[in-house]
Amino acid sequence: MDWQTITSTWGFNLAFLVGTLLAVYALYLTFKSRPVSRLAYDTTASTIVGEQQEPFRRSLKITFEGVDVPRATFANIFIWNDGNQTIRRSDITPKKPLRLTLPEGEKFLQYNLASMADEAMDASMSLSEDGSLTVSFEYIEPGQGFVCEILHTGESSSLNLIGVLISAKSPVKKSRVPVYTLNYWAWMLTLVGVAAGWSSADIFTAGYFEGMTSPTAWFAYGSIALLAVIIIGSVRAYLTLRKPHKMDFGKKAEASPLRTFTDWTVVSDTTPSPPEHR
Repeated sequence: MDWQTITSTWGFNLAFLVGTLLAVYALYLTFKSRPVSRLAYDTTASTIVGEQQEPFRRSLKITFEGVDVPRATFANIFIWNDGNQTIRRSDITPKKPLRLTLPEGEKFLQYNLASMADEAMDASMSLSEDGSLTVSFEYIEPGQGFVCEILHTGESSSLNLIGVLISAKSPVKKSRVPVYTLNYWAWMLTLVGVAAGWSSADIFTAGYFEGMTSPTAWFAYGSIALLAVIIIGSVRAYLTLRKPHKMDFGKKAEASPLRTFTDWTVVSDTTPSPPEHR
């Protein structure tokens, strides 16, 4: 059974495919436009100096403000509104506020608010009694956020943001640069695009080739289908990869751990637990 027979028997023609594509796209827009309240964060960290440097463990001594510490890790924390609804200070639950935490035994050494998308956001950090850093702000618009710089004694992957927001629940850790993956919607668009390409090729080449059995016809159909996949895949990748460029964290003066810490807040009680030697 060739493609012409299928389209004539089942009514599965180009108009049907276009209508299906538009319906799927309308459902996608409806799904994307639903109210979503979500706070996201991402971290980039590196251990400036630490005991894990095995060759120097016995001869290396690290101190901060005169207190011995196991390591010094510099971290950037990016916090932003990943939804489409404004997040306000009143959305932060009093009993479970937003806090930056480290594993037990690790301590914060210094912290600083590096930048924010808008000064009216009024983002701030303060040291809590339990040793965590409480994070607060007046509001965060969708696509906006702020950046915190922190020096601590934990490992590079040990910093987390916890707490509960009304409607948004707990903060979500995710990459600021999402990786393009061929998810459900990409598969749907690709399959419909291939079918539409083949249908168009069958219509446009009718009378020129000897139906589906001709090698030339197969080449023409395959070329158009491949072109459809490339176009749809490119559009999908563009729409996905352009998202990070819409995020606004403000402008940082410098993003280097080697700069002077004149504007940083020093944690006075720097008494981390002795490191475990394994």
